[in-house]
Amino acid sequence: MLKKITLKDIFTPSSSLQFIGFAVVNISFGLASAGNLWGILLLTIIYWLLHRVDISQRKEKSIGITSEKVSPSGAKGLIMLLGPYSAGRKTIEDEIKARVEAGIQKVFNNSIADLTEADSSGINLLESTTESEIKKQIKKEIEVGIKNILDKSIDNLTEADFSRINFFNSNLEPQIKAVKYHCVQEKTLQEVWLVGSKGSEQTAEILQKYLKFQYGKDIIVHVDPSKFFTDEWKYAEFTAITEKIFQESTIKGEHILVDVTGGTKMMSVALAMACIPPKRKMQYISSDRDWQGNPLPQGQKEPVAIDFDPVLYRGNDND
Repeated sequence: MLKKITLKDIFTPSSSLQFIGFAVVNISFGLASAGNLWGILLLTIIYWLLHRVDISQRKEKSIGITSEKVSPSGAKGLIMLLGPYSAGRKTIEDEIKARVEAGIQKVFNNSIADLTEADSSGINLLESTTESEIKKQIKKEIEVGIKNILDKSIDNLTEADFSRINFFNSNLEPQIKAVKYHCVQEKTLQEVWLVGSKGSEQTAEILQKYLKFQYGKDIIVHVDPSKFFTDEWKYAEFTAITEKIFQESTIKGEHILVDVTGGTKMMSVALAMACIPPKRKMQYISSDRDWQGNPLPQGQKEPVAIDFDPVLYRGNDND
């Protein structure tokens, strides 16, 4: 980066380079005052160089890029990415531990006369049950829980229904946090659009059910797989889908936020491309991570604003 050059640097030099500049300027003035074309040319070149340095410094200052975490302003509209549902944090080890502890508790609570061989076998679950069998059990329980949620009316749903499928620790946790931030904390959210890959239609249904259960008529949730879903690798289509939402929404573009946390990296990039036009903004849900880069289950999760405008549309000096 060029150091700022002032008249003081030229006429009161404090370094060897500044002294050379001082000498060149004085020689140029002397030649120019005598009508020498070389002197006039040198002064013109010096003026041009100083002018370019000034433009560069002004552009640098006007861009003002920062890497600090900034919370997004409250959005009226929120576009969110979805992938296939995964209750991944409900690990095999945790499930086995919970069931063994339940078996131990049952043994202690029952009298000796009421104990059965099945009660004692529960304590030996680690030895008697294979990992693949536990996986099948968990998968079956999740499937039953999802069906229960989808079959129930909104009025009959409870938070326990969602807890049974590990919903609050699933891959939908970022979307849950995003909606809560703009709806509860900022009190601005009116509409949500769920955009996803083919195969994540059920995920959209689950999230839609929860949002209606939790927020009722406070927000409108747009779920239309025929309009908002496509193959995860078709990034151009995801960009077009997002652009269409911006164009057709009654909410102004600067009040719609695109959350790029969910989905695959290619899907996130595709939605980001739709946010290149001025005043369109994004966010992602930041989370504490371990040394391998994996999100910590109990880590802090918060929305972070992403704004292209300072990079693309400020400091465009035409000089």
